Amino acid sequence: QHLRPPQRWLAVAPFIMEGLTQKLFDRVRNGANIEPRMCMLVPRRRRLKPWVRDFRVVWQRGMVDHPDVNLIFPVESGVAGECFRRKIPIYADPSSMTSPQQLIGQAKEDTGDLTAIVCYPVFEPPATSGKQSGRLIGVLCLDSKSPLAFSRMQRPHVIPAIHENMRNISTLISRMLY
Repeated sequence: QHLRPPQRWLAVAPFIMEGLTQKLFDRVRNGANIEPRMCMLVPRRRRLKPWVRDFRVVWQRGMVDHPDVNLIFPVESGVAGECFRRKIPIYADPSSMTSPQQLIGQAKEDTGDLTAIVCYPVFEPPATSGKQSGRLIGVLCLDSKSPLAFSRMQRPHVIPAIHENMRNISTLISRMLY
């Protein structure tokens, strides 16, 4: 018999995630005028074209009333697509976000004012046997539209904190999704 999380767990999950991300958001801000945002992107197949996968936002923080809150874009594009393909964390500055392989159309218009993006892969949690499949289930994105956000996130004492917090958050998200 399979055990499934109760529906109430899914209703409480956003509050748990807000508490977990608060430490990371405080670390990124640290007295600076930076407003970080975070979202979880999960690949989904299109209904009419099941061979095509798109990223969809399944959880977000700080993105309310922004045009990219319900962003949908192909898995192969963007910084999140690069993270998904390579299965490693990606730290992107504004100049790397304008390369030709990046987002196109409406997605580019909605995300054109981002100044920094950190994408972290979210892997499937280990099975009960302790073995991990290495299967990627999504990408956790931390970004900001604030000026100088990238230089703030690249400071030597901030990078390890971002990496550790993103790893912990991605582990918890993977266990909540599965």
